[in-house]
Amino acid sequence: MFMTGLAIVHQVRQVLAMVQRVVHYRWHGQTPSDMGTWLLPAYAMIFKNKAKHHQTLVVDTHEQGDQAVTAPVYVVGDVHGCVAELKCMLDKLPENAHIILAGDLINKGPASFDVIDIVAGTLRTQHSATQRLYAIVGNHDVAALAYHRRFRQLCAKGLTVQQALNVIPSHWQWVQHISDEQDAVLADLPFSIRLPQFNSLVVHAGLVPNVPVESQSLDHLILMRNVRESHGVERLLRTVLGLSPYVASATTPGKERPDEVPWASAWQGPEKVYFGHDAIRGLQLAPHAIGLDTGCVYGRSLTAINIVTGDLVVVPAIQPDEQENR
Repeated sequence: MFMTGLAIVHQVRQVLAMVQRVVHYRWHGQTPSDMGTWLLPAYAMIFKNKAKHHQTLVVDTHEQGDQAVTAPVYVVGDVHGCVAELKCMLDKLPENAHIILAGDLINKGPASFDVIDIVAGTLRTQHSATQRLYAIVGNHDVAALAYHRRFRQLCAKGLTVQQALNVIPSHWQWVQHISDEQDAVLADLPFSIRLPQFNSLVVHAGLVPNVPVESQSLDHLILMRNVRESHGVERLLRTVLGLSPYVASATTPGKERPDEVPWASAWQGPEKVYFGHDAIRGLQLAPHAIGLDTGCVYGRSLTAINIVTGDLVVVPAIQPDEQENR
């Protein structure tokens, strides 16, 4: 009886937390998340223009004989400031390629600022004049923006640089050096890019099954790794609250619940999705979703895929003893 009472109390707390989270997100004009609310201030402060959250890319075509030929399209996994590997990747890809970076452009690696400048077009690469480079935002990009804006706010209020830095976690204090131009580049990145010619979609982290990308929580797009299907009272409550019966989770692989699965294995389309974010699982080749974070910043590799042919392009990471030459 005592254990049953504890279970009921636990369920009531879960219900209240869910309702509170839904109200909190909708109050801020955002789609509710199955995760925490720590990124909400960033969405409200930085990503105000919802029209920019989801973009469509129409790829160039040209006539070749009596056929229309489309330029090759590649999606590249998480760069995380590894600019040498990114430059090598761009050199390897065709001169006329359309290239989409799948988020987490910065942080952890040695050259975040250079990566931003390559995306902005202010740092040239071998094929800058002919390649088309695009990017979406990842959770590390959002966090960097949030901490950078917070740092500027604190300084504007009269705090010294050191006092402002004391409020920011030590591993994020590098954001003080982000320029206004680089801040604007990151803030202008979409959360998804749709490629209608190929029935494909690029996001950073994941998607809840059976929910259009425009109706997905921004948290899920940049944080989720797993999904589970709700049942019983939980499913009924989620239906009443207007939530999907599928519950998203950002839990690290190996620590997920027994009923959670990688979201890519549960995704049945209609669009094929290309994503990053999940370096522990590495390359994921599910029927309708391709995961491309192969842990470049952890010494493994940077991976790209041609979304028409499925061919992979792999650039090995520069090993620690070579990093002094970056």
